Amino acid sequence: MPPDDKVSNEVITKFVEVVLWLDKQEHPDPVFIPLRLNSFGEDTGLGVYESVEDVLSSYPVEDLLPHLPAALQSPYVCRRFRAALIVWRLLTNALLAEALRDLLIDRFLNDEDPDVRWAALMALSEIEDETVERALRQALLTEPEEDLRKDIEKVLQERFGWGT
Repeated sequence: MPPDDKVSNEVITKFVEVVLWLDKQEHPDPVFIPLRLNSFGEDTGLGVYESVEDVLSSYPVEDLLPHLPAALQSPYVCRRFRAALIVWRLLTNALLAEALRDLLIDRFLNDEDPDVRWAALMALSEIEDETVERALRQALLTEPEEDLRKDIEKVLQERFGWGT
């Protein structure tokens, strides 16, 4: 979708129509996963992205997994952010956690956008292993955003017993 300040009401209306049509399908076809992931543009989507995210989260993890790495590495901040949120929602699945852990760590440590780093942190907070703990400790020393540093400390305390 175009950036929020360049999208017309007509485009938003058509986008919502397509999303609603796809949502009505009893068994969403996995062929639409890349289409849905690529619908996340540069901005907020003016409130319509949440419904796309909900539908994507309803797919079986095995169907989503092949498509999430590309979304997490997209040049579009919103796409990376939404992909990290989807992973966070689905991280109770061990297959997904194992397959995407290193990519999430990379987004968390290296993404230029603090919202993407935060979403990756939330996803990583569901994975309890030494590699994640090391990444969080490293980020605590280098993260420029104070609010994000506080969130990192909270995850380290709650998930890894840090500081207790």
